[in-house]
Amino acid sequence: MKYTEIERLHEMLTKAEIPHSFEPAFGGYQIRYKHHGQQICSAISHQYSYGGNKNKIEIMGLLTPAEAMNDGVAGYLSADNVFNRIFQHWYNNRTVWANGFALGADQEPWDASMPSWD
Repeated sequence: MKYTEIERLHEMLTKAEIPHSFEPAFGGYQIRYKHHGQQICSAISHQYSYGGNKNKIEIMGLLTPAEAMNDGVAGYLSADNVFNRIFQHWYNNRTVWANGFALGADQEPWDASMPSWD
C-alpha cells in the first residue's frame, strides 16, 4: 500500500518551512515535529497504525482533550488536519528575528538601529 497522505503532509510541512523529520517506519512513514528539542507531535502511517490501512494518519501529541482520553493517540486523520495542528503550534511558538534580536511570538519587532546625530 502507498501511504500518500503522510507523504503529502511531509510536502506541506516542507513548503511551509516547518522543521520536521520524515523517516520510513514499519513499512510506512513517520514524521516527527520538535520544538526546542522536545517532541511535540509524532505522525505515523503504516499497516498497523490507526487508519493506516485507509491511507490516513495517526498522531501522538497535539491532541484535543477528548482525543487525549483515547489511548493518547488520534487516528484516521487527513494530512490537512494534522498540518493545521502542527502549523498552529509552530506559528504560536515561533521565534521572529528582527534587526538581529530574537523575539518571542508575543513580542513586536522594533527598530534597533542607532540614532543618528547630525
